[in-house]
Formats: sequence, structure tokens, C-alpha cells
Amino acid sequence: MSFEDMDVNTIWQDGEFVDWNDATTHVLTHSLHYGTGVFEGVRCYDTERGPAVFRWQEHLDRLFDSAKVYDHDIGFSREELTDATMELLRREELGSCYIRPIVYYGYHELGVSPGDTPTNIAIAAWPWGTYLGEDALENGVDVMVSSWRKYNSTQIPTNVKTTGTYVNSMLAGEEARGNGYVEAIVLNGQGNVAEGPGENIFLVDDGEIYTTGPAQGILEGITRDTVIELAREMGYTVHDQAALARGQLYTADELFFTGTAAEVTPIRSVDDIQVGAGTRGPVAEALQNRFFDIIERRTDDHDEWFKYVWTNPPSSLAPAQAWVNRPQNGVLNYRLNHPSAPLWPRLAAGWRVCSEKPWYQLCAVVTDLKWCRKSGVSPIQRSWSVHDQHIACAGLESRVKCW
Repeated sequence: MSFEDMDVNTIWQDGEFVDWNDATTHVLTHSLHYGTGVFEGVRCYDTERGPAVFRWQEHLDRLFDSAKVYDHDIGFSREELTDATMELLRREELGSCYIRPIVYYGYHELGVSPGDTPTNIAIAAWPWGTYLGEDALENGVDVMVSSWRKYNSTQIPTNVKTTGTYVNSMLAGEEARGNGYVEAIVLNGQGNVAEGPGENIFLVDDGEIYTTGPAQGILEGITRDTVIELAREMGYTVHDQAALARGQLYTADELFFTGTAAEVTPIRSVDDIQVGAGTRGPVAEALQNRFFDIIERRTDDHDEWFKYVWTNPPSSLAPAQAWVNRPQNGVLNYRLNHPSAPLWPRLAAGWRVCSEKPWYQLCAVVTDLKWCRKSGVSPIQRSWSVHDQHIACAGLESRVKCW
């Protein structure tokens, strides 16, 4: 979905909330020419307690660490950036969404050295769907090993999330898509497995889990850290500093990606060679289930990983929300609850579970949904996934229909 199709109105920029269309920068901005910005990608999830930003502090710490390497003076404290982000999400009435803080050298003079060029910072947020496709989480993705190699940490710091270095990711990903694959796997200069263009990679062999570490040139992902901790809690042996040869990808029992966007996505083939049974493996599925139980707050475990957007919203704004639980032995369970967040419109003409659809789909006729206001559609239909909270709108003339 393009930004033009989204009803997003505000961006926080250098200490002020500005109109989305006014959040601009000069064409001679230093970071536009030399790739000297640093950024984060953060997920906010809708939960029973309202929208909650996942592992915000860890993302914020990495942003400040990245800025330090390029001598950026952010000019705002962690607390100020946190307050700005939470206020942005409240102003935009966003539930499940993607948050992008970016720090960059702005407009002053142009040369490789930034000199006295000021550091600018912006934070944007928008609705976000499934990164690698709607069925990727369940069925897995087909990938290829890219001909492009990951740069070495002696060339550019690999533990820093730099804007310019993502050209490496773009080339690898576009090569894969141009050859009919969903995503790429990137090797490092020594020919060992590094990571995906925007994901870390995990391998399962004989029930043990292996993932590459910083010595292989990876960016240590926040979701990677999350999955490692959850896996160990579940009793798995995790080797988190593994050196993996390319050939091990073809003989693995299971492979899967992790990432803020990709979450936990199985890999079903590499270079047209089937991985395991060619479907989501049992270890990936178990970790996926545990991960989504955590991020959807179906458990109180690891509540310290969440920053809730609303603390005490007005009761008049707390709408009804239909919530779907993962089915047990094929039966779709559901309930109606009232989360303490003023983001979900009230159910208008009733709702029903679409049993013929995948377990995570639910349809309802609702009114006054922010994402559809600009099209003037009312009533409207909203379909969302418990995984990705994807939004779709269509005029329904007061009838319920699933698609």
C-alpha cells in the first residue's frame, strides 16, 4: 500500500509535529548524497491493553549507538524521543503500525565531510502488513543465495543501522525478486552465511538451533535477540555465534528468518532445493506460536518488552474489539472484549468469524474507521489479521461479507 493510500497526517520532525506533506528536506541534504543517516524500524502491535511498541528501549539504544559512530548529535534525550513517539501514535490513532526514527546530516554544505552540517531527526509511523507476503508466515518463502556479498566490518560498521549500507540489501533483494524468489540470503566475504537483506537467519539441525553472530558481519536484530531468549526458555539449545557454510543451508532440517518486519518467517527452499519437508518446520512453528503469543499479549510474560501507547484513555473512547485466538484442534475460538485504547471503531451491524478462511481472519461491519474516512465510505468493512493487523476497506451497504 502506498503512502498516498494511507490516512496518515503527521510526522515529528526536529522537535515539532508537522503535516505529513510538509516534512521535507533540501535536495542538497548531506545524507541524501552520502548515506550518512542512521535509523530504526520498530513495530507497534495492537493488544488487549491497546497498542504497544515492541522493545522500544532496545531500538532506541541501538539508534543512539549508531548515531555515536557517525558523530551525530541527536539533540534530544531518550525520554523526549519516547514521548514524541507515543504522542505521534496517539495523534494518528494508529494501532498496529511501523515506526521509523531517522537521524541524518541535513542541509548546510556539501562534501564528504559533514563539517558543521547539523543533525536532523524525524519520526514517522504508518500502518504495516505482512512483510514477505500474506501466506509467508504459515507456508514459508522461497529464497536464493545472492551473488552480492555482505560488506566487512573493517569497511563499514556492520553493527550500525546505516542508511547508505542498505544499498547492499536492496541489490541482493532485487536480484532475488528479479529471479522469481521472495527474498535473498547474503554471504559474507569469506563465503559463510551472513543474513538476509533485512533479516537474520536461523538454522535447525537435529533439534538444535544455530544463528550467525557479529563475527559473520551481521546486524544483531532485536527480533533475533527475542527469538534466542524465547527458544532458550522453551528448552532449545541455541548456538548464537555460529559460522554456517553455504552448503548447510541445503541440508538443514529447518531455516527461518527473523526481523522487525519479517517477524518469524520460515524458509521452504534455497536455490530451488527444498528445506526439510518443504513446509514450516516444528521448531519454527513452536517459536512462531510463542512469539505471537507474546506480541499479541495473550500472556503476561515479558511485559517489560512493551511500551504501551495509552495509560488511561477516556472510557468513552474504549471501543469493542473482536479478538481471535489461535485455534485448538481446528476449532476457531473467539471472544468480544473492550481494550483500553481509543483506536478501534465500534462494531455496527454485528460480526462473525469466517470459518472457511484461515484461522486469523475476522470480518465486521464498522463505522467511522480512520483509514477510510477520506474515501467517504460508511459503513465499511474491516478485515484484519491477528498477525499483521492489515487493513482493507470497501463499501458494504450495512451487510457483512468476508473475502
